[in-house]
Amino acid sequence: MSNYITLNLPTSPTTTGASTISGGNVTLYASGAGTLNWYSAAIGGALVNTGTSYTIYSLTTNATYYVESMFLLMLILLLAKTDSSATEIIIQVLM
Repeated sequence: MSNYITLNLPTSPTTTGASTISGGNVTLYASGAGTLNWYSAAIGGALVNTGTSYTIYSLTTNATYYVESMFLLMLILLLAKTDSSATEIIIQVLM
């Protein structure tokens, strides 16, 4: 007899894009399950923030950031990290 564990992964976070004038600041917002981590690239990007919002200061060029939901599962003394797909957020700097 086999034993199975059902694991419901979090869905990708919900976000909206933003815009600002050159040299302006912008705050990005996301909602989702687990911990929200913000990255500078979809794959292999640097972790730039954790939480439901991320403020970028003094933008002079367009930028793209990524946010994903993370959660930890402990199973028989094994800590397994599982993540959902990253969600892209595009910031347009208006000239």
